[in-house]
Amino acid sequence: MQYPLIHLNGTCGDDLLANQCDIARALREALEVMANNGPNGRDYYPMGTQAWEKAREEHSARLGAIKAVLADVERMAEYLAAGPHDQLEMRNAQ
Repeated sequence: MQYPLIHLNGTCGDDLLANQCDIARALREALEVMANNGPNGRDYYPMGTQAWEKAREEHSARLGAIKAVLADVERMAEYLAAGPHDQLEMRNAQ
């Protein structure tokens, strides 16, 4: 992951962190809504059981993709919340 370098001419670290927290909050809300609104078998049974199974697999893949993005956003937030010394270590560990 390409972490930003917080410096005087760039965006304030607190603002960067707040942005990532806002994004993470929105992604968690999206996950909750999606988890509560998955495919319903009644909408697929006329096409056979394979249609519902495929719809569930696709829905699960979409949830997984959002979870992966959320993990990246959380990792960025952890970096931004860390002190300069820890940020340097995190950048060098890549």
